Formats: sequence, C-alpha cells, structure tokens
Amino acid sequence: MAPTDWFRSTDWGEAAERDFRQRLARARPHNQIQYRRIKAVTLLDTGDPAKATSGQRLLIEIVDSAEAPEFEKVMALSMLGERALREGRLDEAEANLREALRISGPDSSGTSGLEEVWLAQVALARGDRAGLPEARALVERRAAYPHPFLNARFETCLTAAKVAMALEDRAEAATWAQAALRLADADHSGLANHPTLGLVRLSSQTRAWLSDVAGRA
Repeated sequence: MAPTDWFRSTDWGEAAERDFRQRLARARPHNQIQYRRIKAVTLLDTGDPAKATSGQRLLIEIVDSAEAPEFEKVMALSMLGERALREGRLDEAEANLREALRISGPDSSGTSGLEEVWLAQVALARGDRAGLPEARALVERRAAYPHPFLNARFETCLTAAKVAMALEDRAEAATWAQAALRLADADHSGLANHPTLGLVRLSSQTRAWLSDVAGRA
C-alpha cells in the first residue's frame, strides 16, 4: 500500500473503516482532520450511496471536533450544505451554508466562494417569494468578488438570472443571462498554466433558456 492510500482509497466497509481509524489515530494530531476530510471527499466522489453517507459522517465529525480549525469546519459545512441542496434537503442545506458563512469570518477562510449562490438556490428551490430579495442580495454580494474559476462565476450569473426572473425583473435577468453566456462561450480559463480548468460545460437546455432570457432586455 502506498503511503497515502489509506486516506485516499475508495475502499470502505467494516474492515476498511477500522483500518482507516486505526491509522488515523496514529497520525499526527494536526494531520488527522485533513486526512478525515480527504477521505470524506473521496467517498463522496464515488457515487456509491453507502460510501457517500459515510463521507458525510466524516465531515460531520470534523464539524463536531473541538480540535478542528475553523477553516476546516467551514469547508466541511460547505460540502455538507451543497450536497444537501443537490439532494433536496433544503432546511439542512440552509443551516449548514449559513453556519459556514457565519464562522468563516470577514476573510471567508475555508469557503468555496459559492455559499451565497447555493443559499440563493435554496430560496429558488423553495419557491417562496419572501426569500427572493435576500437571494438577490446574496448573489450580488458574491458577484462583487469574482471567483477565480469561470464555471463558478457562471453559476453565480445563472442563479442571479433565475432570481431576477422569479422577481419579474426581466431587464436585470437579461443582464445576468448575457454575462452567463459570455462566460459559457469562453475557451480559455484565464489561468496561464491551466487553460481549460474551470471552463463552463453548458447543456443545450440551459443555453436555450439563457439565450431566451438574454433577449428580454
């Protein structure tokens, strides 16, 4: 077994978990949280529901740990919040994302740069008009500090366009949709050493929606 296989391997089950926890206990204290996070992400990325559940459990352990640095807790909360959002557990998503933003502080240490966007998506998913003004403020706040990756900036603009449409502000929606399409059409990441990193992969359905909205100035 390679030196890092034990916390990067996709293996999981009673024996594999026992081995992981034994090795974790022998690791240096300042590395234990990091190893737990890496293992959690590895299990979440397998697509296997049982392994994903175990990955979520490892992230919760980080959040509950008295030894975990705040930025590690923020990362764990953010990942838990995004996953809950994608799975339709909206109350759980909102709670985790708000807590991530609360403890991240003014420097946003540990955040992904999309927590505000995901909170806006929670409001959209609920279909509750009362939450839309805050959703608009959240995406505008995030857009004021552009993410380094095009696909993240695209997600921000797409969500902002959806919020504006839900608020029946067609001119604002058109502006966001046009910005999203420009990002989707970019063929260089803007990163000299990683020209394709973070390029937007746009479905024909989403492009058609954005194109339609973009013409509604």
